[in-house]
Amino acid sequence: MVLSSGSPHAELLSKLARLSVLVLAGAIALQQLGVADEIIVIAFGVLIGAIALTGVIAFGLGGRDVASRELSTWVDNLKKKE
Repeated sequence: MVLSSGSPHAELLSKLARLSVLVLAGAIALQQLGVADEIIVIAFGVLIGAIALTGVIAFGLGGRDVASRELSTWVDNLKKKE
């Protein structure tokens, strides 16, 4: 049963959360069994790195205008102090 929270993406997010928990539990079970320890560690390292890189790229591209304005403000302030 899915309760409506008013978010248009609530069902998608709940399915994604459920899938994430199942994958994590499966990986932990495989690691505890001693099956493919290195593969699990490498896979999670790559996954976390990919998520971080995605966030950095999204922030960099999405915040380009804001960063440009802030940088201009900093440069103007430095020029005024001279």
